[in-house]
Amino acid sequence: MKGIVIGLLFVFQSVAWSTTETVVTIPQNGSLENGLQKALEEAKIRFPNHAFWVGYGIEVMLPEHDTVMGAQHVNIQGTINSGRKGPTLGELITGEPEPRIFVGDNKTVQNRAKQALADLNAAPQKLYPQQVAILFRMPAGAASLNTASDICYSSYSIHFDLESLPLIWVGDGDAQQSLALLEKLYGAEHSRNFKPVLVSAIGMHRPLPEANAFLKSVLASHDSEDVRATAIEALSYVRDAGALNALVQTAKSDPSMEMRTTAIEQLAEWNDPKALAVVREIAETPSTEELQQVAMQALSESNDGLSSVIEIAKHGKNAQTRRMAIEILGDSDDTRARKALIEILEGT
Repeated sequence: MKGIVIGLLFVFQSVAWSTTETVVTIPQNGSLENGLQKALEEAKIRFPNHAFWVGYGIEVMLPEHDTVMGAQHVNIQGTINSGRKGPTLGELITGEPEPRIFVGDNKTVQNRAKQALADLNAAPQKLYPQQVAILFRMPAGAASLNTASDICYSSYSIHFDLESLPLIWVGDGDAQQSLALLEKLYGAEHSRNFKPVLVSAIGMHRPLPEANAFLKSVLASHDSEDVRATAIEALSYVRDAGALNALVQTAKSDPSMEMRTTAIEQLAEWNDPKALAVVREIAETPSTEELQQVAMQALSESNDGLSSVIEIAKHGKNAQTRRMAIEILGDSDDTRARKALIEILEGT
């Protein structure tokens, strides 16, 4: 079907749901940016008086059980599933039904839960290829992506409500070209309100080194705390030595207390010995009581970090730090915390 403009109207019907969505697929015939420009021109012809979506797909690496969805302005809950069952985004795009997985017994549920937990606690996480759509909500007559009213991204497997607007789809994009396009949009004046969602979308382009370099530059910039916090979260997904160093530097020395707090919490979630060692160091450093509290709490909520809180409560360097650790243990529901408190009371 390449080489010609193809209009597709997919009508999905089943006993579970019924809906009609318009998806027009056009070939790129060149760069991704040129393909999107052609999509805008096609929209002027087909839908001159209507808002519309334009988008493309990329392959990203995600933990096996993860799906992603982000938007700057659209109501995310409504976009994922607007109160009804319907086709997934991938089904809308391809016109092909995807296999559905139904869990029919508790044993299956338990096995899937155990596997998900094992993957979550694994360091580094196992990553698998997954298709994700990058979507731009455009006003009628739009001539440039710089006039988008929203920018979204979504896993193909999610129910995505197009709000009864048509989608002009240009197919799968090259990851390098996609990254260059999103970085260009990030620097555009119109996109200043879309920076958080653009940072998240750029972060999904791992393991491209250019994506990681971009995230680190955002983290070191003078952008708003909201944007920089998004960069921290995106870097925490990378989980390589460079990302670890960037988060450690932020946790220890960033001038913003909010940024340091976010970095500490993300490091604790890694359940990685090097990352947890940094969080413990901050928890045992009495220079900033607020950060100590943040680090101690983050350790207590980490599967591998709770043992550090117990050790601090028993053998901490000073009374204030030990008292803080004991208070954190007192708020924990973990049986290891209760056992440790009893041992402290009994002097064992």
